[in-house]
Amino acid sequence: MDPIRTHRPATRTTPAVAAAPPGVPNALGRLSERYESGGRGPGTVSSGRSDPGGVSYGLYQLASRTGTVAAFLAAEGRDWAAAFAPAEPGSAAFSRCWQAIAARDPGRFGAAQHAFIARTHYRPVVAEVLARTGLDLAGRAAAVRDVAWSCAVQHGAAARIIAAGVARADAATARTAPGYDAALIAAIYAARGAYVGRLAARLGGAAGAALAAMAARRYPAEQAAALAMLDAPPPPPPPPPAPG
Repeated sequence: MDPIRTHRPATRTTPAVAAAPPGVPNALGRLSERYESGGRGPGTVSSGRSDPGGVSYGLYQLASRTGTVAAFLAAEGRDWAAAFAPAEPGSAAFSRCWQAIAARDPGRFGAAQHAFIARTHYRPVVAEVLARTGLDLAGRAAAVRDVAWSCAVQHGAAARIIAAGVARADAATARTAPGYDAALIAAIYAARGAYVGRLAARLGGAAGAALAAMAARRYPAEQAAALAMLDAPPPPPPPPPAPG
């Protein structure tokens, strides 16, 4: 499978809405959301220009031409599916309907998109990495889980990329060492960059150059953000319930 899922990060401006309850730092998926939809929320719609996946939708830019957005509406998004008929994914009418639903019900619509990605992208990658390497990403730091989520959203070959990162980190650092998660994050981005670099070289031409430029822009910044998350203090515990 092509390691880059067929969509480009959105560029169209849409109203900013929260995808998770406010005050929840480092909620799983926030790192990916920042680079897929720019934090513009579940109503984000891409232009689709020069994108083999066509127009893409939502927090994690579900592609229209690959059937991903249709799969969402058949499952976690089923409550809204009837509102889109008879518009087809990628059409202007479909895009207007998507944005209207997000404006009306941002919390629930965003949560459904998140649940869809967790089921179809993230959890299968975590399971495959565990089978390949014996490392359970679900038991690592929140920043590591967010990096895995980002890979799962962007790459069809995410498990292979992450497994290569695990092998690289294991060669340098014991899994029980305090610095392992930081080493693993760096190793995953090194493997991710190398993999996309090979794909860009195979593609060549304008498509390869655009892919290489995307990796050069995104991955160093995303790695730095993930490491900053790793160094951030844990959130305070929730306040006790008020006496009743």
